[in-house]
Amino acid sequence: MTAAPLTRASTSRDADPDWSLDRRDVTAARALKRLIAHVTAADAELCLARTRQPVRDQLKDARLVEAIGEDRLFPTVRSAVEAPHDANTHPP
Repeated sequence: MTAAPLTRASTSRDADPDWSLDRRDVTAARALKRLIAHVTAADAELCLARTRQPVRDQLKDARLVEAIGEDRLFPTVRSAVEAPHDANTHPP
């Protein structure tokens, strides 16, 4: 199964604390790394919404904040959607 091509210059994902990464799920961290690579290869950006402190801590522990960009972590879905986005802000 191949991943569908990205059709937007930006994509956002909900990082609610109930999400598995908050429960220290290594599999989810690996999947997120693959998603970051896919989005970067598509010359797009990834933004995470509802990134509360426990999620941010896990992202930092997994060294994913650097890959995503601190300025691409948002407290609400609305703030992620309304933020100006530039796919070239965080080159690989």
